[in-house]
Amino acid sequence: MSRVQGHIFCNFLALYLKIALQKQLKTKEIDIPWDQVLLDLDAFKAIHLQVAEKSYLPRTEFQGDAYRIFQAVGLKPPPTLQTLQEHQNVVP
Repeated sequence: MSRVQGHIFCNFLALYLKIALQKQLKTKEIDIPWDQVLLDLDAFKAIHLQVAEKSYLPRTEFQGDAYRIFQAVGLKPPPTLQTLQEHQNVVP
């Protein structure tokens, strides 16, 4: 796949996901402007933390309507602090 094809694919996928999320929010009667959806989801972070040879994945608290957005698409929010197993994959 060329860079151009990859770029087109990523843009198409982003558009598809945006439309799917907007439909779910509308179905659940959640009226949030798109720019606010992006800000609230962008504020949601997790970092890989290693302390005394143990790995953890703490996350930030939900900002704005992020929790409602998770609920609208049927995602269970991750715990505030996860203990990772040795060899467990972490998505950066």
